[in-house]
Amino acid sequence: MTATQEQQTALDFFSVWEKQVEYFGLTILADRDDRLLYRKGKKLMESALSTKSKSSKGQVKWTAEEYDTIANAYHLFGNDRNACLNYFRKYHERHTNDAVTFAAYSAANLDTENGLSGFKDYADGLLNALNAITPGRFKGNR
Repeated sequence: MTATQEQQTALDFFSVWEKQVEYFGLTILADRDDRLLYRKGKKLMESALSTKSKSSKGQVKWTAEEYDTIANAYHLFGNDRNACLNYFRKYHERHTNDAVTFAAYSAANLDTENGLSGFKDYADGLLNALNAITPGRFKGNR
């Protein structure tokens, strides 16, 4: 991200005051313009960090809420990947259809009552979300 001079000023101001504002609150900044500049810098920093959360391949990292949704979908629909995808799409749009069906397939493989095998890749967040619903039913294979 290439920042304009105004954006750089806001980012610099935010970085200088971040810890003090975190501890004392925005009231430490007596001037309204300083508070606005701080908020602008904070927003720019958060935006930069969310952009950076994408992996080097451009893939978007899954959130805990997304893992919870796919875990709920698997508990409701089991191996029906299309139903899991449709359920997931009611709440989230960030991932490709392939990524969502891949997650549903991972859930099926982690299910000790399902019988699928041979699929070794899964996310710990997915395993935790599945076990939060039905403790002990899902086991990792690493």
